Amino acid sequence: MYFLSATLFAFCFLNGLCYADSDIGRSVLNYGKAFDLKGLKRIKNEGLAGRQENKRIYTIFIKHLSPDIFRRMLSELFPDLVAAVDNRSRSITFNADKLTYKRIREVAENLDKALSQIRIEVKIIEINYQNFDQYKNLFANITSGVKINYDFNTRKINPVNELEGSLVYLVKNGYANILAKPAVSTVDSNKAVIKIGDRVPYITTILSEYSHSNQVHHVDTGIDLEILPKIVSGNLILAEINARVSTIKLWQTLGEMQYPVLSSRQAQTSVYIKNGETLVIAGLMDEQMKRNVTAVPFFSDLPFIGRLFTGENQEKTKTDILFLITPHIFHSG
Repeated sequence: MYFLSATLFAFCFLNGLCYADSDIGRSVLNYGKAFDLKGLKRIKNEGLAGRQENKRIYTIFIKHLSPDIFRRMLSELFPDLVAAVDNRSRSITFNADKLTYKRIREVAENLDKALSQIRIEVKIIEINYQNFDQYKNLFANITSGVKINYDFNTRKINPVNELEGSLVYLVKNGYANILAKPAVSTVDSNKAVIKIGDRVPYITTILSEYSHSNQVHHVDTGIDLEILPKIVSGNLILAEINARVSTIKLWQTLGEMQYPVLSSRQAQTSVYIKNGETLVIAGLMDEQMKRNVTAVPFFSDLPFIGRLFTGENQEKTKTDILFLITPHIFHSG
């Protein structure tokens, strides 16, 4: 995995190439924009000045870590170390004695490992509630506040078997709608982002003394879900979750223009989830007033008596967005 380079006692920088002294065999390093030339020159100067200190120039190749991040880590562990990075070959070259080299190699062996993959399956469901009692009955086994099947005292997730059965019933009877079933994969300690929605355009008018012009603007609506999973130990994940739902509440008329009024609902939490468990986040409720108009064709358009053939009623609806989040860990070999 790691490679110890030939000892380089003298360097010359000609035509983009760096050559080693011939008494130990010739070694060529081809550098370019990705190579830290200034750092390598500092290594050369330090190496020439420190021959009596039994220092040599070593090169370590990194497979998984970012070489720049690894160099910053080394600067914290070995403040006097001078190192140069080549991002193309993913290598770090430094001047050190044999003991320091062994310590750096041990650090690399412990840290330079492939990160585990995490596949996150999400179900996003919108539920229409006819009355609030129906909502309370559905989540009778989930804590108050932002509805979530997680006990923060015991750090355990309550089973959702009964809840999933109720959701299937609501979907079959038209009271719920599965908006999306996305799945996204990420590596340990890297954020996964799911965005579902639309960009809604609207027009504004700019008036000047001699002319006027229209400009098109956009507002983003829909669902944003951000999950930052961190594998704590074995099959346990610490997940930082940020869920946000944005909808256009109404269109406000100002002058001759209409502008969207945005309604936003958001939930943030940090929870421990075992591999394969399902976390439920709910409580992002919205209430809207719908105006329904019914009319009999032709007769409703007649003057004076047309209203007799027209009906109108208002209906208040409550909706909630549910997130069912299930992570699956795939450990690296």
